[in-house]
Amino acid sequence: MKIMKLITLFIIITPLSVFANLKYANLNQSELRRYCGEKVFSQVDVAYCLEKIFYISEAELDKSQWKLFNELSKWDEGRDYIVRAKNKLKKSHKEFIKYRDRECDFAHSLGGGAIGLNKITYSCLAELNFQRAKLLDLYRSESIIVKTE
Repeated sequence: MKIMKLITLFIIITPLSVFANLKYANLNQSELRRYCGEKVFSQVDVAYCLEKIFYISEAELDKSQWKLFNELSKWDEGRDYIVRAKNKLKKSHKEFIKYRDRECDFAHSLGGGAIGLNKITYSCLAELNFQRAKLLDLYRSESIIVKTE
């Protein structure tokens, strides 16, 4: 748990320019594993690379959700609709996390008794996080939400 907090802290304090070029945000699970495999040689380092990408994807997802949530506050709509949309966003996020975790548990199980299955798990989690972040960004940018000035 302590390591998780340290990694999260590292991601938060690292300059955003590091994340500006998320070339792996458009890669699928297999491509993410291949990307990390080309960068390092040991299986431990591949797993560490994928773990870093997972934490970056978590930060991107949190950022996208936060931006959409704040955008809803500026929505030119009645307060009841704003509150309802924000609550639905929160619930949707909780359901997404459940779905993502179950989906990646399934992907992990397809490895059978092999070693290094955390590579499958991290790449799965990262891919789904990036997909969800892109979807939230799309909702925010599609002019679905009319802002008050």
